[in-house]
Amino acid sequence: MNTLSRALPGWRWMPPLVRAAPYWRTVGRFALWGPLVGGAPYAVFVITIPFAYAIGLVPALVAGMLFSAWLHAPAPRYPSAGWRAALGALCGALGCAAVAFALDARDARTAWAVLALHGVPAGALLGAMQRERRRLPPP
Repeated sequence: MNTLSRALPGWRWMPPLVRAAPYWRTVGRFALWGPLVGGAPYAVFVITIPFAYAIGLVPALVAGMLFSAWLHAPAPRYPSAGWRAALGALCGALGCAAVAFALDARDARTAWAVLALHGVPAGALLGAMQRERRRLPPP
């Protein structure tokens, strides 16, 4: 069974997809590797790795949750690498947009452009790298 073995009390209202282990593994990959890939242009400065996680962890989590919900949705198909990369880039942009709006709601376009410069390539790369896993059974 692909559901988590332990669930907090009252979490049965959550959709089965969100309670499944493959969903959280994909979210974890985005959270672990997303800030590193997005912060790669600044890799010459060793001190920036903690800052990459401080700034990029929330957009990576949002992007991972969106991407994982799409990837593990019950369907008879498994998307190709091109589709996974395109949707990963879109999810990276949406994750950056959510954080940019939270940071500066008056003019979120500038903050989004700076964040999306790093989130879109990271989402595309991580999306394309996802391997086919066993599909979740339909609810």
